[in-house]
Amino acid sequence: MKSEKSSCRSRAPQEIQRLAKEWCRIPWMGVLKPLEEALPDLIDDRNGIAFNLTPRFMNEVFGEKGVAWDTEKRAKSSGAGTTTWIVLK
Repeated sequence: MKSEKSSCRSRAPQEIQRLAKEWCRIPWMGVLKPLEEALPDLIDDRNGIAFNLTPRFMNEVFGEKGVAWDTEKRAKSSGAGTTTWIVLK
């Protein structure tokens, strides 16, 4: 029997694909967080590793950056600052 966590981990990439295709955009953190959660807990700096894996994941799933997808900064909906969005072309 699979644990809830391993079940969640196996669904993460499919959920990212579904959201990105449905909305044609997704916040960078919307890709990074599921990747981070899919990494084993014993790894130090899972967030940093997931951050560096995000472009590779996008390239593998959707195609090359600049051709199939890109990023853009947008004002946050609440508070100051910007959010990085991944936008499918």
